[in-house]
Amino acid sequence: MQRLISLVTVLVMSFLFLGATVNAAENDPTALDDIIQAANRAGVQVIVVNPNNPALQPQQPIVVDQRSDLAKFRADSDQFRNAAQAFILLLPEAKIEMLSILRTSSPDGSIFFYFKMVIYSLLFFGVGYVFTREVYGKRMVGPWFIAKQISDPIGYCEKLPILVTRFLLGVGGILLIMLVAYILDSIINGKAKTDTEMLTIGYIYFGFAMINLVSLLWRMILSPFLPDYRIPMFHPDNIQICTIAAKKLYLWLWIGATMGISFNLLVSWLGELGVSSTIYGVMNLYLTGISALYSIALVIFNRSILSGAILQGKSIRESSIPAKITAKFWAPFAVGYFIVAWLDLAYDLINENETRLPLIASAYIIILSVIVVYALVSYVIEQFFQRKRRVHQHQSAQHSAELLSPADGQPLLEGEEILSSQTRESEMAQSSILTFEDLATRVASMLAFVAGFYALLSVWNVGDVFENNTLISNSYDVIFILFVGYITYNFFKIWIDNKIAAEGGGIELTPGDEGGAGGASRLATLLPLFRNFLLVLIFVCVTLIALTEMGINVAPLFAGAGVVGLAIGFGAQTLVRDVFSGAFFLFDDAFRKGEYIDLGEVKGTVEKVSVRSFQLRHHLGRLHTVPFGEIKFLTNYSRDWVMMKLPLRVTYDTDIEKVRKLVKKLGQRLLEDPEIGPQFLQPLKSQGVIEMQDSAMIIRVKFMTKPGDQWVIRKTVYAQLRELFIQEGIKFAHREVTVRLADNQLDQLSVKQKQQLAGAAALTAEELLNEDNQGNSDDR
Repeated sequence: MQRLISLVTVLVMSFLFLGATVNAAENDPTALDDIIQAANRAGVQVIVVNPNNPALQPQQPIVVDQRSDLAKFRADSDQFRNAAQAFILLLPEAKIEMLSILRTSSPDGSIFFYFKMVIYSLLFFGVGYVFTREVYGKRMVGPWFIAKQISDPIGYCEKLPILVTRFLLGVGGILLIMLVAYILDSIINGKAKTDTEMLTIGYIYFGFAMINLVSLLWRMILSPFLPDYRIPMFHPDNIQICTIAAKKLYLWLWIGATMGISFNLLVSWLGELGVSSTIYGVMNLYLTGISALYSIALVIFNRSILSGAILQGKSIRESSIPAKITAKFWAPFAVGYFIVAWLDLAYDLINENETRLPLIASAYIIILSVIVVYALVSYVIEQFFQRKRRVHQHQSAQHSAELLSPADGQPLLEGEEILSSQTRESEMAQSSILTFEDLATRVASMLAFVAGFYALLSVWNVGDVFENNTLISNSYDVIFILFVGYITYNFFKIWIDNKIAAEGGGIELTPGDEGGAGGASRLATLLPLFRNFLLVLIFVCVTLIALTEMGINVAPLFAGAGVVGLAIGFGAQTLVRDVFSGAFFLFDDAFRKGEYIDLGEVKGTVEKVSVRSFQLRHHLGRLHTVPFGEIKFLTNYSRDWVMMKLPLRVTYDTDIEKVRKLVKKLGQRLLEDPEIGPQFLQPLKSQGVIEMQDSAMIIRVKFMTKPGDQWVIRKTVYAQLRELFIQEGIKFAHREVTVRLADNQLDQLSVKQKQQLAGAAALTAEELLNEDNQGNSDDR
């Protein structure tokens, strides 16, 4: 027992000692001999030394490459060029190896076996296509699908369901074709006997399904054979040109999809048969090069068609700035992308690097996916806003009918047609966001673009490079802040504009209108100012947050703003006076947008109100800009009611009582008129004789109307009074100047004296006319 305890004690002490000494040896290799001697003295016969300790390994000399970056680049370029030349020269060997692999893997030892399988499969697919078209298409789903179509569909809500239904029916047709072909192949050729045969049949059927599936997707997007349901527009007006362009682009894309899918499956199939990685790379490189050349040709020969689709069938002038930039630069970018994608693949294949998803095919897949997802999101948005959109279309139709049928029954003049067409073109050229539906659609397009761009970066494996870059990482936050600010800015703008429209603030002045009609509400007048203030506030806040996120200290900006505000307070006293005067005028509700006001020197209809000034449109077309601080007094002609008084010049032999009765009867008849009767607040009545002049009695009539209606009623009253006076034999007195001479003096006057008398009479008549004009200066 004691021996056992002694042995255990010795072992424990030995291990502790060896642990300490071995650690020392790992730090100091020269102490190894001392450790061995100490172990012998302790009676230990086995020593464990860590052979992987770097301290015990012979140190290799460190070689420092002292070449310059240019020399390194030249050496790497020469090495890559030599490897590329050797890689290209492998094409003959690739052909020999590929033929050898095909003969070896063929069940009958001949290459013709695979061609026979392809020919049989194509024949079976053809029989299945005929069966599907005649039975499935014409008799089963064709009549039902045609019955679901409507004439003149509008928007995604009416077009997309038919296109998706057409796509799903096409998928069913593809499955039916493959089923018929498989049954015929099983009956004629029997079950596949070898793994190679099963593998080849699987690739053929998979390729057929993928080619037709991609074809159906492009057919759903371009709708070459259903022009009424086509969503992308390639021409603004001519639908026949759009159909030709859609068919041409669809053919190019179908050939490209067939070529790309066939080439990729062929290379993959050869790899499954056992070709070497080098030969696999050679075949992949050459076939992908052919696909890249075809893609470049597709871009060049269809550039105008795709640019028209980007512009949505609009002209350059009518399109938005992002659409203009995209339509101008997409083609060079696409060509450069295909070239760089092929060169990147060539570099990976030559250096035997791990290849990624084919970059050329990835571009098509991403574009196709983004278009489909964007269409679905647009459908959801349009379905959500469908009710409001229908109301807007109904109001637009009524507005168009009013333009085509003027209220006064008179046809539009040539100048009015030109002006209205120019107005419509200017509105279309603005391409602004007018509704929440427009905002949602714009945001959806931006998100689709960002998602596609991010997917493209993921395919190229450059996301890690951007994430490791601090500047680019911070730019993500800045872009997100700007995106949120963009949505907030347009949201409040649309919301306030809708409120202004609901309050009647969207008053449009007709050229030549006399003015004086009731204006917009007080809220509609103040909301534009509040909108501008709020939008500026949002813009400033978003800008400051973005600058802060970029690491810029914005505190000095606030200090500078305070200094600028102090300078404005002292140096721009007139501006401050205008601003405060405008605030008090607006708070006092002195005028509103659309009202006719008189400031003494100028008058007109209020067309625009800003913080410092407002604009008056004279009824003759002149536009006056008036600072608020310059207003001494203000007369508003558009509030509550208007009293119109019309003077009539009649001869001295006129029966005044008869005129009064005639005017009263005319007033009653006008009240019963269905068009202008409701516009009267008080009927037409006579005020009797108000003035006696040398050549006439002045009888005045008056009536009360709503502001702005007095001008139309005045025209009707004058016309009716003229006809009535003619019927009743009442004569209007003409203005005249009588020159009286003594008896028999006319013959004694010379010609010069007669001319002087006529000139004096004309001057007197002109003075009287000027007095009347000063008394009634209204030129409407």
